[in-house]
Amino acid sequence: MSDKIQTTEDLFLGGKLAICQLKKGYRAGNDPVLLAASLKLKKYQTLLDLGCGVGTAFLCALVREKSLEVTGVELQKTLSDLAKSNCKKNKLSAEIINSDINKMWKVIGDRTFDHVIFNPPFMDSNKGTVSLSREKSLANFSSEEELENWLKIGMKRLKPKGTISLILRAESLSIVLKTLEEKVGSIKILPIASFEGEPCSRIIVSAKLGSKGNISLLSPLIMHLKSLGEGKRFVFTKAVRDILYEGKSIEASLT
Repeated sequence: MSDKIQTTEDLFLGGKLAICQLKKGYRAGNDPVLLAASLKLKKYQTLLDLGCGVGTAFLCALVREKSLEVTGVELQKTLSDLAKSNCKKNKLSAEIINSDINKMWKVIGDRTFDHVIFNPPFMDSNKGTVSLSREKSLANFSSEEELENWLKIGMKRLKPKGTISLILRAESLSIVLKTLEEKVGSIKILPIASFEGEPCSRIIVSAKLGSKGNISLLSPLIMHLKSLGEGKRFVFTKAVRDILYEGKSIEASLT
């Protein structure tokens, strides 16, 4: 890796994971941790992480279930190299493929998976101000057509009863539902709100191939307690602390 690339090492899951990521550009935060925590994992299942970045989401899943067979696909070589390094650093195993998701078939053929996950680029580049950082721009900007393409590719890679899961801004829900309803069912929507009583800015959507269940809107995951006063730092709710620091699943943290 080039000496010009500046990175930082950041701890996740209460120090269970050490993630090396770019100092500038897109940086993993809570979203990939929450996405991984939304999965209902079983031993020896397979997981495909589209646009895996430095590997934060799939590594969080592997901390919970080390028997997972993981494949991560990442377009940017700098990030895919960091994902490989992060696997070694944390003594976890995953296959990392440096490829456009539209061309990953050249490597993985027609393989299908129990879980397909991704944390898609959020903002339409026609509506936002594009970052000067190429890496950040690639990670954060997308059109509705691109999001639809990611969803369709993800659904094609599901085993029967396999689950596709993604975390994204609530404003993109309509295009997600429109696309998912063509092939999958039992769609579950988990709203995520910064504070109780406030609008939800993000959502986790999951759906199962071959299932005919209805759409379910789950109770929101509240990230923070109410402000402790001017100048005070926000405090995570107990459920979120359990997820972010203890590595618990969202289901386990809410029971």
